[in-house]
Amino acid sequence: MSTKVSKNGKIEFARFAFAILIMLFHIGDVLLPSDFRILDKITFFSNGYFGVEFFFAVSGYLMASAAFKRQSSQQSLGKETFEFMKRKLLAVLPYHLIVFTITFIGVCILTRVDIFEFLTRVLQSIPNLLFVQRSGLANKDILGVEWYISDMLIAMYILYPICLKYYDRFTRIIAPVTSLLIIGYLIKTTGSLNGSTAWSVIVAKTFLRAVSEICAGVFTFEVCRNINKLNFTKKDKVMLTIFEVVSYLVVLGFITLDIADKYAGTIFIFACIAICLSFSEVTYGKRIFNNKVVYFLGSLSLPLYLCHSLTRRIVNSAYKNIESFNDLGVTVAIVIFFVISFAFVFVAMPLEKLLRKAINNKLEQIAAKKQ
Repeated sequence: MSTKVSKNGKIEFARFAFAILIMLFHIGDVLLPSDFRILDKITFFSNGYFGVEFFFAVSGYLMASAAFKRQSSQQSLGKETFEFMKRKLLAVLPYHLIVFTITFIGVCILTRVDIFEFLTRVLQSIPNLLFVQRSGLANKDILGVEWYISDMLIAMYILYPICLKYYDRFTRIIAPVTSLLIIGYLIKTTGSLNGSTAWSVIVAKTFLRAVSEICAGVFTFEVCRNINKLNFTKKDKVMLTIFEVVSYLVVLGFITLDIADKYAGTIFIFACIAICLSFSEVTYGKRIFNNKVVYFLGSLSLPLYLCHSLTRRIVNSAYKNIESFNDLGVTVAIVIFFVISFAFVFVAMPLEKLLRKAINNKLEQIAAKKQ
């Protein structure tokens, strides 16, 4: 049975789609009234935040995959954890540095800060720059959408060594129970999984989201790993493929229809089922999605997620303060938002490649000196 989790076309396409849904959720939130409805029940992606739940679960799946492969490693637990986290950090660092810098400058221009306010914001933004803004340190969320990355990294730094050392017990017992109890707690006490600023007990609510949903992803990997050991008939595979599609449609329905947030925990189960079946080798459709176009779209998900933080502010500010822009209407404003976001991404991508190359060269030089 193969446990290889190289690029999976279905997951890559889903990553891109959920990034777009998050963008629609954010721009709709600032340009449209909260009671906006189409045919009474269809919202403008009012639960689009749920895309983050998908990303957390996929991150947990991939974390468990890495731990499964490294169980027999002779390195110390601390070194294994450090190397794993270094890889995770380097995967997002180039885009983070580029988009953070441009966003910081853009926000300062939009808000017309003086030199004193500029220096204050530099100080306030340091936790965001270092990915520790969700720890509770005094912080100005310059790149506000990065709360997701901050929570993910902090949660993984705790969960990965546990998963690596106690793989069987963690993936089969601790992870699913932890996920169920925390998600249940959040739904019961706050009525939703949404919310990036609230605090619960002694940690951010978003951190609890990260821990619970990464744990769900861990359990999903173990379920998928065992599913792949089974033999399925063609009829079984057809039924599982239908179940996979239906699971995605249920999630999409939750995102677009006027469904109460209190059902987010139940919908998350369908998201995990979809992830499990998409990663598995038992459903049909791999040939359709495993191609360079889909892989490219998947590669756009992170920069789109990061870049739209600034473009949302630009469009919102223009829509509210520039009369000629306001006259264009909401639909045109949303189109402009996506055009600017994609333009920002295609500017950032070549810069990211250059910066990544520079970082890798520097790391190679440091490693060579140590030998």
